[in-house]
Amino acid sequence: MVATVDQANLDRVLERVEKLLALSTSSNPNEAALAASKAQDLMFKYNIETHMLRGTERGSEFKNMGFEVGDAAWRRRLVGAVARTNFCKCIIITGTDDVELVGETHNIVIVSRLYAYLEREIARLADEAWRKERRSGQSARTWKDSFRHGAVDTVARRLKEQREASVTADEQTMAIVVVKDRELEEAYRKFHPHVRSLNLGAGRDGAARYAGQRAGEGIALNTMIGR
Repeated sequence: MVATVDQANLDRVLERVEKLLALSTSSNPNEAALAASKAQDLMFKYNIETHMLRGTERGSEFKNMGFEVGDAAWRRRLVGAVARTNFCKCIIITGTDDVELVGETHNIVIVSRLYAYLEREIARLADEAWRKERRSGQSARTWKDSFRHGAVDTVARRLKEQREASVTADEQTMAIVVVKDRELEEAYRKFHPHVRSLNLGAGRDGAARYAGQRAGEGIALNTMIGR
């Protein structure tokens, strides 16, 4: 019975998420960002409510799925940041264009959708900023790479701050998140008991990185913590 209710709730939430994320193809970046923020908030609430419904009857079911992001360090940093704020773990698969996500299926889906939106937005902002700021003698590739890293810095910080605000909304939510994070860590270690951390490059142009950090402030994510 619980499984049936879980699926019905998930189908309903994912339907709402799909409608929200459909706006991410809009030419209006603020509208797209608002959609992504609301989608993440919906899934955070779904995770908490589902855990409350299940109680101690059964634990979460985790999977590991490959996900192509390319070999650019800023993209890998971005998908890692999104994973951390959406009940997933991210592993870099060296020598490939892939990362691996570990989490419950619905959370992996949300990470992939939100990453896709944010990757497009940051790339667009970098291209626009370069057209305005470029100077002779500068490398477009180096400048835009640093800018993108700066934008990832800001997005990652804001996502973390906003998730923390949601987590600390009340004591029950905090307790549930502690349990879910522990379950995720255990699943992660079962899939990859010998995984090691990688130090990904963060760009070489300090001015461009700072410009990216400022531009990241313009990606509207604040509604994620709205109640």
